[in-house]
Amino acid sequence: MNDIIPDIVWYTEVSKKCKVTPRCPFAFLELCPQYFRSYDVLRTIDHQFDIEEDKYKRLDAKWTEYNQLTNDEMQMAHGSCNSYIVNFCPEITYNAYGYFASYLGKYADHIDEEQNIKILKRKGVIDNHPGFKSWGFIKEKHFTECSFYSLIKTRNL
Repeated sequence: MNDIIPDIVWYTEVSKKCKVTPRCPFAFLELCPQYFRSYDVLRTIDHQFDIEEDKYKRLDAKWTEYNQLTNDEMQMAHGSCNSYIVNFCPEITYNAYGYFASYLGKYADHIDEEQNIKILKRKGVIDNHPGFKSWGFIKEKHFTECSFYSLIKTRNL
């Protein structure tokens, strides 16, 4: 498990170092295909992320040309109870799960979870560590690492 806790404190620190806004300026359904596709996958598994059908159709048509993603870039949620989430916009994972990450993976089972929590406690890790929230694997991501951030910034999509 990574020792970085990709919470709002971590994210804003990275933003300061990069001399950019604290949050992604393009993290809106209307402005970014990555944000929209991540939201779209999440809305199929969590109805708090719902969208009006007309708006969805319009945005889906708008971002269709950016759907030609390889499997390495496609947003996915897999497994029972969405045991892992892949290639998501970090702004979406923060809104849904409280961590800025492109990948979140739950523990394989309760035995792994209990063992890892014991290790975290022994290390004196603070309670907001993803390991205490059922996430056994997490890959932090800042918006400046997103390929769409550069693309949008330079091409004004």
